Amino acid sequence: MTIKDEPAVIPQHLRLRLEKCPRCTYERHEEDDAFSSPFECPKCGVVYALAMEEVRRLNQGQQLQDEAELAEMRRRAQAKDPSLGGSQLGGAMFVNRAGSATWVAVGVGLLALGVAALFFFL
Repeated sequence: MTIKDEPAVIPQHLRLRLEKCPRCTYERHEEDDAFSSPFECPKCGVVYALAMEEVRRLNQGQQLQDEAELAEMRRRAQAKDPSLGGSQLGGAMFVNRAGSATWVAVGVGLLALGVAALFFFL
């Protein structure tokens, strides 16, 4: 028996069965189990658990890059306006007291309009 003829033994920690391959996006069919292990892609041969680990590593790399970009944006915003605190960065709706008062007035007006419409239609 040669090495090619020996069946591949997949360790227990790598036994992950997926219906769609994360590498080549092949969708498994029931007849694929006849000629391929349920833990590897019948089309490209990748072991699903290893492919998923690669996907996780790439996603973690993207997350680290996003965090670094966010930190750089915060640093630049604080350099432009040192009065900005860390909690005020990141898409705060109310930039100053005048803006806050305007939004509160808009909210109260919409609430009053909603109550008036409720009484009008009842």
